Parts: sequence; C-alpha cells; structure tokens
Amino acid sequence: KKQKLKVRIEELRLVAWVQSSFPASAGSVPRMRRWFPLLAIAWFAVIGFLGWNIVTYNGDDKMEEILAQLGQCKRRVAANSLDHLHAQIRALEEELEATKKRLDQATNTGKCPPCEPAKCPPLENADHQADSRSQTGTGDEPWSLTANIRKREKVRRRVLNTMQEMWFYIRRQVRSIRDAASGDIQTRLNDALEDLIDYYQAASVDIKSLGDIGGMQEWRQGQADKVSAMIKERIHNLQEPGDCSGKRLVCDIGKGCGFGCQIHHVFYCMATAFGTGRTFIMQGNSWSYSHSGWNGVFLPTSAKCESHGGGFSMWRGDDDTSDVVKMPIIDGVSPRPKALPLAVPSEFVTIIEGFHSYPSVYWFGHVARYVMRYAEPVKKSIDERLEAMGFKHPIAGIHVRRTDKINTEAAFHAVKEYMQYVEEWYKELERTTKVDKRRVYLASDDPKAIDEARQGFPNYEFLNDKSSSASAGVGARYSDAGLKGVIFDIEVLSRTDFLSCTFSSQVCRVAYELMQPLHVNAGDNFRSLDDVYYFGGQRGHDQKAIYPHTGKQGQLDLQVGDVLGIAGNHWDGYSKGTNRRTGRLGMYPAYKVEEVQQVFDAVKR
Repeated sequence: KKQKLKVRIEELRLVAWVQSSFPASAGSVPRMRRWFPLLAIAWFAVIGFLGWNIVTYNGDDKMEEILAQLGQCKRRVAANSLDHLHAQIRALEEELEATKKRLDQATNTGKCPPCEPAKCPPLENADHQADSRSQTGTGDEPWSLTANIRKREKVRRRVLNTMQEMWFYIRRQVRSIRDAASGDIQTRLNDALEDLIDYYQAASVDIKSLGDIGGMQEWRQGQADKVSAMIKERIHNLQEPGDCSGKRLVCDIGKGCGFGCQIHHVFYCMATAFGTGRTFIMQGNSWSYSHSGWNGVFLPTSAKCESHGGGFSMWRGDDDTSDVVKMPIIDGVSPRPKALPLAVPSEFVTIIEGFHSYPSVYWFGHVARYVMRYAEPVKKSIDERLEAMGFKHPIAGIHVRRTDKINTEAAFHAVKEYMQYVEEWYKELERTTKVDKRRVYLASDDPKAIDEARQGFPNYEFLNDKSSSASAGVGARYSDAGLKGVIFDIEVLSRTDFLSCTFSSQVCRVAYELMQPLHVNAGDNFRSLDDVYYFGGQRGHDQKAIYPHTGKQGQLDLQVGDVLGIAGNHWDGYSKGTNRRTGRLGMYPAYKVEEVQQVFDAVKR
C-alpha cells in the first residue's frame, strides 16, 4: 500500500515538473522532444525501482481516501493548478509518513493505535492473530485484515440467508392466497410468483458476486485448502502413529439399522477418537451388508493398527485413562463425548467460519471422506460406471426415498416436488453460466421414480443406475449388490453440484456431508423437503436471536441474545423451536436468529 502511494506521488511530481518547466506552447515543442528520451529513462527507472513489489488488494477506508485525493490532484494537473498540486503532494507525503508510523507500531507491538476516523492498517501477522479465537471461542478477534474479511463474509452470507427466508415467506403467502382465489386472480398471482423468483435470483446473484471482487474468491479457496490440509494431516497422524501401543478407541459396525445409520455410527466413533486423541480401530470384520466385511469395501481405518490387542474397557468419558476404550452406539452413550456433532475442533473453527456456511458439516465431511476411502476394486468400479453413464457438470442430484420410510419416518413426495428446487437452481445458474444441458442424477429405492421424472420433465437429461434402484428395495438391501448400489448412489450424489432431497433420509445426509470437502462452500447447495440437517444423537442444535421479535398468533417472543433449540425449519420463513429463556415452544422468524457454533478442544498426544 505504501509502495502504491509512493509511485503515485512520483508520477505527480514528474507531471508537475514537466508542466512547470515546459509550458505547452508551440515554441516549446522541439525543446520538449529533446528531453523525451531522458524523461522516459527516468520514468521507467522510478517504476522499476518502486513497482516490483506492489501487491494489489483491497485497501482500507483511509488508503482509499488518500488515493481519491491523488485522483483529484491528477485532475488539477490537467488544469495547470501547480501550486495547489505541490501543496497536496506535501500533505499526502505527511499522511503517508503517519500511516507508516502506525504500521510500524502495530507490527512491533501487535496492537493497533487509535486512528479515527479512518480504520487502522492490517497487521503483518493477521492470520495468526485472527486464528487466536480458535483457543477462546469468544468471537472477540483482534483487528486484522483476515478477521475483518471473515466478518464481512459472515454478514454477506447472513444477507443471502435473509433473502432466502424472505423468498420462502413470500412464496408461501402468495400460494396460500392463490389457492383460495379463482379465475383471473390465480393467473395473476402465478405470474407474480414467476416475477418474484426472477427478482430474488437477480439480487442473489449480485450479492454472491460481491464475494468474488478483489480476490475474495481466491482468498476463500486458499483458506479452504489450508484448513483441509490441516484436518487431513491431523487425522492421518492420529490414525497412523509410529507406535500402536498408544491410546486407542474401538467400534463395532454391527448396529441394527440401515447403511446410512451404520456409516454415521462409524463417523461418530471417528470424531470421538479425534476428540480424545485416540487411534480409531474397527473391531472385527463381519458386516451385515457384506460377506467380505468392512475391509472388502473400504480401506482400514488404520493401516498400521488393525487390531487393538483384545482387551478393552467400555466408554467412561473423555477423561478415561484406559489404553483401549470401546464406544457404545450414540443413542445410549453416557457421559456424552465433547466431540459429538455438531461440535467442531477449536483449532479449525475460526478458519472454517470465514468461508463456509455450516462449519459442522464441513468438519464432518472430512471425517466422512476419511472413513469412506474406497478399496481399489470399489473405487475402480465407481469410476467406470460414472464414465459409462456420461456423468458431467453442471449436474443436480435428487434422492427420492420411498418404500419402508413412507408414513413412518417421512411423507410421500412426488418427483415434481424435488424438481421445483432443481429448476430454480438451474435458472439462477444460467444467469452466469452457459449450460449446454440440464442434467439430473436421480437416486431412488423406487424404480418407477425415473420414469415419473422423464415423463414430467422431458427437457432434462436424467441419469440413473437401474441396478442401484433395483437393489435398494427392502428385499435386496442387505446384500453385496445392495451395498454396491447404495455406495454408488451416495458417491454420485455427493459429486453433484446441488442436492434436492429429504434430510430425514440418512443416505441424503451422508451425500451432503461427503459433498463438502469437494467444494469451498457447498453448505447451501441443497434443498430439503422436510428436515434441517441433523446428526442422529447429536448435541442440541442451538440458535441465537440477533433481532427482537414480538410474537403474533402464538409465536415466540424473542429478546436479542435468547438461545433457541431449533426443532425444524418449515421453509416458509419460520422455524420452530424452544426459547431456552422462557421454556416456550413455538414458531419464530428464521431470519432473526443465527447459528450457535459448538466447539471442543481435541486432545493432542
């Protein structure tokens, strides 16, 4: 920033000297031409000396003010206001020197001195200081460039969320009025809905594009690459220790439930092992889904430590000093591990919050990707089937869960209910991206769903693996073919760019988790027809009121700072939950709250 100002000042000095020494008259032109070679050499010398280390980035308000004044100086040069120009240059040199002193003081002391009305310049060790929150979780980050970027990104995402909840509210209200009307009024309201979605998507695209100005897209990518590498290294070092006689945690995959439920059980064991600083070992190799066991489908959770040696004690808490601990299923674990979802390790949370909408899902996505590392034959099979299918981006994914879940854990949903969100996603995407073909991967345990989709939406290309649908039925589910089918569906869904599904289905939630490490921020790349994201057996999912609310018609009253345990989002602008201050259960505006991020300190051995 200082170098930029120096270059601008040298430029203005040179222009001022030229205009004062060589007035623009007809007689002076030959004399000026004789000086042009010397002026050119001097000019390039200044640029070469000062310009080599200029780094372009968004400056703070004070520097922008200085640069604006320099622009005024340039215009005054054109008007031959040379006396005023020299005075402006001297003033800017003094401003530059004062800014340099503040920079030096901030760098040497680590504290930013007052400098009103402008903001203080960024500290050299901004990343390190901003990450200090990871140890405290207080949110009171010291002033720094990185900390301010993270705050701006959080506000930008909040604006997007508020707009989305507003659209949900408007859509529900207009549809309610439309359904009670008739004739011309219904037609006009349908037209109004089409216009409203157009307005909403235009504003949404513009706000998202704000996050790409000034190198922000590259900044987010850099932050994601940084923390992803940190997570992978920490998990690898824990799972592949130099000595297998250290602290270990074992789990048995034989939980009496479906694939999504069983794999989430393994994720929970892996997260608990990370939180307690133990190497996670899968106990036994028998599995109801596969005759070849876990290691016939996935890589061992630890290549070095595949056995725990025989003896173990049952889980007694995070502070258990036993060498080998066995975890019960999450539904009955007591005391509750600190690493239970939706908690995130404190060493990663600050960085993740800077670029991701849902840090919990991003963290668990990395846990999921580590656990579900495919054995080579399985990986090869998935890649070959994807290539034969013609899988390519952009592509949306829908998961239509029916059969045994209907009227027990979930309601029946027609394919068109999933597709309305796919259509909205494609319409917004096409504002900024050329889409050659609208593609959808459809996964379902109902083979009829693919025909329903193709008949109802002929302008789409639907990809589907018929063998997966056939083997997903209740009768064939617990077989090698059923296992290969569900794994393929989950993997393909995770590789799509947008998911439309029901989060009451564990299969869809696993796909959503696996999706996260493949993108910088795929936290919002979904629409659920029923539940919000959750992890079975999780800690309480809390939100905090950021705006007051006076409840109407049985709604909750909110005070700023109230903590609410969310039960669900109704996707109509309102959520349902319990105000922990008053103990009341009811509805409240979804845009008036923000997530409360739980954190835990992982043991490092």
